Amino acid sequence: MYVHREEDLKYLDSFHLPTFLDPSVDDYKEWYHFIFYDKANDLFGFLNFSLVGNPYNSRKGVGGALIFLQNSRGEWRGCLDLVDSADIRTSQISPSFLSGSSAVLFEDNKYFHLIGKTSNPRLEFDLTFTPDALPVSTKGPGLGVFGATPDGRSEIDPIRVMKKGIGKIAEGWVSIPRNIVSGYLTVDSQDIMISKAIGYHDHNWGAFPWGDPFGWDGGVVLSDVMLDTEPIVIGFLFDRSPFAVAGREGGLFVRTRRGFKRIFSRDNVKIKYDGVYLGSIRRLPGLEQLLYPDYHPRFPKSVSVSADDGIDSVNLSYAPSSLCQLTTRERSNKAKTVWNESFGKATLSGMISGVDFSGELGFWMENVRSSK
Repeated sequence: MYVHREEDLKYLDSFHLPTFLDPSVDDYKEWYHFIFYDKANDLFGFLNFSLVGNPYNSRKGVGGALIFLQNSRGEWRGCLDLVDSADIRTSQISPSFLSGSSAVLFEDNKYFHLIGKTSNPRLEFDLTFTPDALPVSTKGPGLGVFGATPDGRSEIDPIRVMKKGIGKIAEGWVSIPRNIVSGYLTVDSQDIMISKAIGYHDHNWGAFPWGDPFGWDGGVVLSDVMLDTEPIVIGFLFDRSPFAVAGREGGLFVRTRRGFKRIFSRDNVKIKYDGVYLGSIRRLPGLEQLLYPDYHPRFPKSVSVSADDGIDSVNLSYAPSSLCQLTTRERSNKAKTVWNESFGKATLSGMISGVDFSGELGFWMENVRSSK
């Protein structure tokens, strides 16, 4: 993966529509993720905007806007609005997604503006995501390789294997691992002001059928903007596709406020899953709940990640407080991909470059699995 300049974001994060003559146009998929945690209100937010299938034929393509909010009691509010692909407007020269009830705009070439509303339940959002870290992408050359070997000429283990596994289905991926989020939400007539919350954004695209052999476990700590004792960026990503060696390809990433960066490769990372999550679950689309009322996601009750290379160390323990599950299926067969989006608090401790850190922080984890 490559680190890019701020000004590169405009073209990196634009949509990458295929031509209508592309033989794989019916398998086209592209989506934006926007995640945030507002510590003042103890509120998590997950917003996804997607375009799936043939964007030029509404019988073979569809768009979607998914909004999921979790409050301090672990209660969720949200919905998935499906939109005719003919009613969606995107751009290949600037990040944007416009549908009938929601929109993502890239304003002043500096920040993302998310606006929209739903009727059932009644939700309204007007949020800005201002990047607070340089974008990272699978597209080179940028400013250089993220996670390079000491000679700077190749990628170290966790970066390389993630591209090898996940890259088999995704043509491109862009991430801004840290954003400052402000604005307001209206939830069932209650207005909620958001000020300097922490956010994460990524963008994926490619042409592949649902159910293709891919999967991953990823997590991002949503650090407090105002606390100097917390790292700026910390997260992990493990390839869970059949291509991954022993299911352990991946690593854990840290960047401190003093600018120190550490990447722990698989040989220095242990991840442990315990139990089965039995808490609050929202399954989307609603038809999944109607057709399979007894199905329960096999998501862990707790996740522990420890990284130690003999010099630096990180320990993270996470227990989800709610789960949003999205199932995407091929129309012609039983192939499906299941996306488990979970939210909660993570207990974090460690030491990087001689500086200790610890605390309880907001955390988002994504678990993706496919089957045919």
